[in-house]
Amino acid sequence: SHIPREVMISSRPASRIGYTTYFYDHEVLLGERVAIRYTDVVMVPDPEGIFTAKLETLKADYPVYRRDFDDLLANWTLRQPLIKSED
Repeated sequence: SHIPREVMISSRPASRIGYTTYFYDHEVLLGERVAIRYTDVVMVPDPEGIFTAKLETLKADYPVYRRDFDDLLANWTLRQPLIKSED
């Protein structure tokens, strides 16, 4: 599913979405050779746009790379949002 989970990144509210994608080899019978990939996307809103971090890997390898991705997210330092003064 593409249902976002609310998480905190660098003391900011963010959304995290994970989904699976199936790639079928067009040169063999349908279903004979399938590559299953997992994508994990984190989006942090910012007044000037959005920060994103994305991990895409074979689904079988996801648990291995998720540890590193989670470490990256835990140590991700984002700048403070700019506050526009009203003159």
